[in-house]
Amino acid sequence: MRTILLCISFLLFALSAFAQEPLQRRISLKNFGNDSLHIPFNAAYFMVEDSCAQITRQVKLNTKERFFYGLFKDVLTQSPEVVVAEGNYNSDGLKDGDFTSTYLDGVLQARGSFKAGQLDGDWQIFYPSGKPKLTFNATQDAITLKDAWDENGTKVVENGTGKYEVRLSLVTWKGKLLNGKPDGTWIATSPQDRSNRVLSSERFKKGEFVSGTSPIGKYTDESRIIWFNLSDLPFLNAEKMAIASELCNASPRTFRKIVGVNYRNGVEAYKEEIRRVISEYLSTVDLKPYDDVLHIEGEVSEDGRLMNLRHKNAFNDRIATGLERVLGRLPLLQPAVVDGKPIKQVFRITFKFYQGMYSFNYQFLPIRLDKQNM
Repeated sequence: MRTILLCISFLLFALSAFAQEPLQRRISLKNFGNDSLHIPFNAAYFMVEDSCAQITRQVKLNTKERFFYGLFKDVLTQSPEVVVAEGNYNSDGLKDGDFTSTYLDGVLQARGSFKAGQLDGDWQIFYPSGKPKLTFNATQDAITLKDAWDENGTKVVENGTGKYEVRLSLVTWKGKLLNGKPDGTWIATSPQDRSNRVLSSERFKKGEFVSGTSPIGKYTDESRIIWFNLSDLPFLNAEKMAIASELCNASPRTFRKIVGVNYRNGVEAYKEEIRRVISEYLSTVDLKPYDDVLHIEGEVSEDGRLMNLRHKNAFNDRIATGLERVLGRLPLLQPAVVDGKPIKQVFRITFKFYQGMYSFNYQFLPIRLDKQNM
């Protein structure tokens, strides 16, 4: 197999802490048969060097317009007899016809059809375990959800009716389905926010979008909800012909899931709890002589208690000690977690006293991972 004469080499520039030197990536597209190419991808369908490719796409490429056409087949690079995805592109480079994809271990991931680049007809999506995840019907105008299951195999939507949630990378949308269409109010929350604070919401009536709200305001043009996670169809990335950001032999990045301290009723509710306990105490103290600032620092323990409170530069030790005592009586918090494991997080509160009055603000400091938490 020879490398195509117009072998595509990509020159990327990486910034180093010590120097700024160009870093050359050489990713080769190789001839396959008379008119097709072999394109090396990683498991997420980003282009990589041959030496670390997990998937090889066998496909025809319009090199001038940079789109695929005709039948394609994705195979395991080390076991080319194993097909992990296959389908067809029309002469304009649009997905057309039946598509099938599997996980790298051979378990069926998704199957369905496209028409002129759009999802078309019945689709089935499966979990890595092989259990069914979602079925839906797609037309040019809309997606009608039919059945859905959770990770445990429990059916949550049947014949288009039930409670459904779609987990995307940054938000999770939740709401009710009726006859395969959204109905009533749908809300979006962050999977990182244990208080489940609503980030966005949308309202539907008999499957028709009415209006939505987001952090930047109200909208009425169209729904922003994506009805299934596109990561369930990873082969879609191949069309971008994007290059993997990591070098072939680089150590894989370690991503930690870090969630800070939270209060079950939200940030404002916790501030009210602080205001309540300090108000009860400071109402017994004559503050008129003081025009000062007081800093108190402590930590939220692994079980959610505010503890180890200590003051700095106290203008009055009795007042500082009294505040530490009442702060220690605050309700339990939900502790910070790293990859699901509770850890401590630093708490800091600052009081300002002036003309017999006072104000305060507090914060939970950014989490710093030590070797114990790495």
